[in-house]
Amino acid sequence: MKYILIILGIILLVIFIGFKIVNYKFIKSQELGYEKLADMEFEESPRSFADSLKISENEFWELIDDSKRKYPQDFEKQMEFLTTSLSECSNDQIIGFERVLREKVIKLWDYNIKSLYQIIDGKYMSTDMFIYFRFWIISNGNEFYRTALIETDNLSKLLPQEIDIWGEGLMYVADDAFFRKNGKESKLKCPRDLSFDVDYDFGSYKMTGDYINPKNFKEKFPMLTDKY
Repeated sequence: MKYILIILGIILLVIFIGFKIVNYKFIKSQELGYEKLADMEFEESPRSFADSLKISENEFWELIDDSKRKYPQDFEKQMEFLTTSLSECSNDQIIGFERVLREKVIKLWDYNIKSLYQIIDGKYMSTDMFIYFRFWIISNGNEFYRTALIETDNLSKLLPQEIDIWGEGLMYVADDAFFRKNGKESKLKCPRDLSFDVDYDFGSYKMTGDYINPKNFKEKFPMLTDKY
């Protein structure tokens, strides 16, 4: 029995080491891909809509900031409040909200934001989670969004030690508001279906800013790396 346990222990250790090696190689390969992206040349997908097809920046941030002020610590209640507020707008305004939201998500396809995500959540870049993370940044309001993009390290002053960066709920607010206003049986196309020209899921975009190797995070973002 003793020898069986020893053998099992060795097998588990080998599996664990193997997993660590594979994980390290995958992360290294993934990081190399992000580094190469900085120098790649390709035709980008559209990043924005015509002004006539969306609401204004002020209207967009007023809706987001108002919901954040109402429920600063409860994301689900914030999204419910935002959905209700948006459902009281016109159909064109709801669609316009979705379009500005998409532009903001694309704007956050940025090397500083990538670094921020990795500092908070780890070096592995989950495609879906990085999208949800960008929605979460937007859900925190205009000041938070601007700080994240422009003065990323200063964001440490606005962040608690323990945070939930799952912002997926914001993805569905415009559609939920649209159906709440028009009824689920409505044959009208929903905001998402009318806004795929700017596509944070399958569009091709260059990552803005300068690539930052994770080895340099402490130098580039001293306050964030000290906190997380």
